[in-house]
Amino acid sequence: MKLYRLYHSTSMRIFRGFIMFTLLFLAFLEDPNSLTITPDPTNEKYVRPEVPRGLTESLEIICLLVIGAFGILETWLVGIKTMKKKPWMIFVLTSVFISIVDIIISLHVPAYTYRLRRLLRPFIFIQSSSMMKKLLKSVILTVPEILGVLLLLGFHLYFFTMIGMLILPPSPNDPLSDDEWLSNPTGFEALDTAIISLLVLLTTANNPDVMMPSYKQNRFCSIFFIVFSFVGTFLIMNLLTAVIYNQFRGFLQRTLQNSLKRRQLAFVGSFCKLIEAENIVDEEFNRDKEHVDIKYSTIKSSLSLVSNDIANFPKALSNLDNEDRLTLSQYKQLLKQLSYKTKRDAPVSVQTRYPRLRPLQKKIIHPNFDHIGNAIAIINAISLVILAHSFLELTLILVALKKLRIFNLAISVFYLLEQIMKMWAYGIIFCQRLDFLFDSFVAASLIIIQTLLEIEINKSNVTDKTTELLWIFSRIVNILITIRLLRILPKMKVLNLVTSSLVDTLKNLKHVAGILVAAFYLFAIVGNLSFGQFQDELLKNETACGTYSQLDYYSNNFNDFWASVVTLWDLLVVNNWQVFLHKFSKISTWTQVYFVLWWLSSSVIILNIFVALILDNFINRWERAQNRCAEEETPMNITMMEMYEDNLKNPELLDIQRLLVNHEFIRFPLAEHLEKMDSAEPKQLPVSSN
Repeated sequence: MKLYRLYHSTSMRIFRGFIMFTLLFLAFLEDPNSLTITPDPTNEKYVRPEVPRGLTESLEIICLLVIGAFGILETWLVGIKTMKKKPWMIFVLTSVFISIVDIIISLHVPAYTYRLRRLLRPFIFIQSSSMMKKLLKSVILTVPEILGVLLLLGFHLYFFTMIGMLILPPSPNDPLSDDEWLSNPTGFEALDTAIISLLVLLTTANNPDVMMPSYKQNRFCSIFFIVFSFVGTFLIMNLLTAVIYNQFRGFLQRTLQNSLKRRQLAFVGSFCKLIEAENIVDEEFNRDKEHVDIKYSTIKSSLSLVSNDIANFPKALSNLDNEDRLTLSQYKQLLKQLSYKTKRDAPVSVQTRYPRLRPLQKKIIHPNFDHIGNAIAIINAISLVILAHSFLELTLILVALKKLRIFNLAISVFYLLEQIMKMWAYGIIFCQRLDFLFDSFVAASLIIIQTLLEIEINKSNVTDKTTELLWIFSRIVNILITIRLLRILPKMKVLNLVTSSLVDTLKNLKHVAGILVAAFYLFAIVGNLSFGQFQDELLKNETACGTYSQLDYYSNNFNDFWASVVTLWDLLVVNNWQVFLHKFSKISTWTQVYFVLWWLSSSVIILNIFVALILDNFINRWERAQNRCAEEETPMNITMMEMYEDNLKNPELLDIQRLLVNHEFIRFPLAEHLEKMDSAEPKQLPVSSN
């Protein structure tokens, strides 16, 4: 049991996260590494340093051995029979073995550059999170459901391609030469060019570039492009979004339903074991008791063994006496509340011992005092704009300093005095609030930098490198100060719902972001392995307007991992991506398949899942806001389980009883009496909303 707790402890989770981060980060150091200052191979600074041979391999072996050790430990904890039912666990152990063999081959064969083990890392990363595994399973199960819409989309492209090749032939009087025409894939003289042109038009990446060559010949050609865009972009693509949203939401709910069932099973099972701890024998169930309950002291002592963090305990429970007893329904309610992170109350300041200073303390603690500081921050932000405009020319720095440095120094002194007064008014509570500590750190940094700046200006030339560095630091700290203006947004009723939804969305989207990171990683490795060696082909100069060379897109390449990720990001936003399609198609026609697969995987599927979760989170927030008073705050931070809670059904008691009786590892002799345990009417615990 101690080993099980150690494996699932916070420190071990952090350690596993660090190992996983190190394993993924090795892609930036592996040959070809991403240690060049510029990604542009035509730049003279494009000099790639050499990483010592064997360094990345040594780090990778250490990470793999640690991951393998954790996998073996988990196998030992759950048993061989259970491991056979967990394909992810088998995959990790197999991947570790294959990766180590691949490392040995790469060390002994210098010419071996494929390093296929890198393709396994994204899936090892996904395995590290149960929620990411559930999301990936939901994504995979969603793909067959959306194939119908994708087939409709493909038929739409093929149908309009055929029509376009018939009614939009290239004009013989077009001033472009054959090479220049092919450099701009906007014509309909070939099937592949026509399909790519309409696909670019479908993604609204560069609508005029596709339409104008035909539209300038005949204005009626615009009808063709308008109908195609309306049907494809505004109907089929939005229909695809709706299908992905609906199907993914359904699969995810079923996955969360299974998680809820396992959670309820754990709640009831632990309740049975706590009853056994109180020495309630089987004969007591045969008495005339209406229901069985347990002491609150027993629950509290058992919870303290699992975690020493009592901060999440509902505060109203502190009013319960150790002799108070809780039923099964109340016990499940308690554990459900403990599974969520409750919002803590804001610290309350201690009143000063000097009566004459108490009115001043009240004024400093009052929210209006923060409004004064926010108003100063707005003035500071305006001054930043003036400073940024003055800094465009080096000759204007001296003029800008003479006009604004005194004003900026006065603001810095105000910030420092503000934090000193808050420190006095709040006392030790000041050190318990991160926003106060952040403001104090920024104010102290600003006053120090401003003082050093004045000293440097008085003793050296304004163009001196030290002065310019301090000037840049001063602007950076000023920008950090304007962050305090963001604290105003949640206090505005109009923006409260939006900001709270945004914060909860960012917390819940980390698992979907993990899937997106894995997709980026996988496609970047594939792109580097497939196209990284064709650098000379990409450097061939092209003079036609709008081409890869003319637009100076040399930095968008697959020469190393970092450049591959940035190129995939540019493809994700589908802005001018027809330039990439055309240039890389000269290397191989399969590159177009690669780019289209990336667009479908990232922009169509994964980003639409982002949209689905954002919509669910906002709708959930909106419904909760309608069901409570405007002044009432959400007592808990919304998790993904709570987001879909209204659509989940609690498992039947008979199903829980059957699973406990037939449990493979633990015996529950009292599971047959669950009806009597749950016979009491469910009573709400007097839990505070804070």
